[in-house]
Amino acid sequence: MDIQNKHPLQELLVQAGLPTLSPELLEGIVGKEGSQFEEALRKTIAAPGERSHHRAYLAAVLTACVPATRTVINALGFQPVRTSVLIDISKAEGAVFANAVRAVSTNPIGKETESMRQYLSRTLSAVATMQPKTNTPNLHDHAQTQSSNPANPGAAHQQSASSRPAHQGGRPNQGGQHQDRRQRGGASVTPINSQQQSSEKGEDGKKFGSFHLYGGKAAFCFNLDETRRPAATVRIEAAKASGTRQYDWKNKTPFQLTESELPLVFGVLFGLLPRVELVGHGHENEKSLTIEQQGEKFFLSMRVRGGDTYAMPAPAKDTYPVMVMLLTQMMKNAPSLSSTDIKMLVRRVCEMHAQTAERRPYVANA
Repeated sequence: MDIQNKHPLQELLVQAGLPTLSPELLEGIVGKEGSQFEEALRKTIAAPGERSHHRAYLAAVLTACVPATRTVINALGFQPVRTSVLIDISKAEGAVFANAVRAVSTNPIGKETESMRQYLSRTLSAVATMQPKTNTPNLHDHAQTQSSNPANPGAAHQQSASSRPAHQGGRPNQGGQHQDRRQRGGASVTPINSQQQSSEKGEDGKKFGSFHLYGGKAAFCFNLDETRRPAATVRIEAAKASGTRQYDWKNKTPFQLTESELPLVFGVLFGLLPRVELVGHGHENEKSLTIEQQGEKFFLSMRVRGGDTYAMPAPAKDTYPVMVMLLTQMMKNAPSLSSTDIKMLVRRVCEMHAQTAERRPYVANA
């Protein structure tokens, strides 16, 4: 096949409204992905505007190929990574990887993207090596220089000490960098829309990590927990705002996720589902929880039949620690599986759930 002038897939990319790539890079994609890439393009063209796993697949492959990803890898202090490896990472990580690359490429050194940089560093540390301090790596391989419609790469900055890869292995760090041992017996004073991580004791005396999300009218606390089975899970607690930047944790409402609900909640935050509604919780099946993606934020709502309703928006960047918590617990329940294996299973569960979600919500006891 003559790839010097134009690749046959170029026209399909244009018809799908996607960035075009160099002929050499397209050949590399076809060599790795086979006919799947072309099939996904044709199915996306046939159903424009429709959210599908074909479009998600294409987004993952293109994320691995655009120059912005290479620039971010350089900014984080890593040597160049083969495109085929980046495709595998992007497919496994999904929208989280793409969103992190986009955020870091537009704001390489801002505090608001620190968690994204740490996530990318941990993800890349398993497949890439740090750059020698005395050398400047050559990022202009054919994957970058010949892209005919590159994404905005942003400014390339040297990685700060705080965002260097920790090389702590494949599992997420449960501890968090900032430990907060505030008592939860009364109202806490915290800036709105800020987050706190803490270490707290459950009823059996075990210590569990926790993470808080704060809104103007309510706050949510995510805790590492165990079911009676036992199985690793996450307990979500909601509290009403009791004043300016104060929350009534004394009268909080708990909501423990079942083991089978962990992938559904993770799937919404990971971009595999647009929303999930969990019902049938509580002694009288009176509690429900809804998490929904709304543009660039998530909306959380916990309801108690005949009682309180807790609702708040959460910026996407603030939900990263919650995603780590959910993935950590799922990996505890399947210690023989890797994080990639878990995410593949989650993807399948979410695909099947999406087919029935419009007919009925997920019922905990069903």
